[in-house]
Amino acid sequence: MTRLTRRLEVLFPDDLADRLGQIAAREGCSVSTLIRNAVSEKYAPSQAEKLEAVERLYALQASVGEWDEMEREIAGGILA
Repeated sequence: MTRLTRRLEVLFPDDLADRLGQIAAREGCSVSTLIRNAVSEKYAPSQAEKLEAVERLYALQASVGEWDEMEREIAGGILA
């Protein structure tokens, strides 16, 4: 499960807030969960988009070293 780290405040008109509450109750979740799921569904990258990104990376045929070497390079870049 994704760790929740940021709090956002969103104001809704009463009728929409009531409707969201009804839907959340019917689905057995909180209004917050309902809204997070809806936003993720609408704006998070889809599985197809993720796969396309992986395929583009793979198409680069970039050479990579052994993990120990790559880890040192990554850590060196962070500490530089």
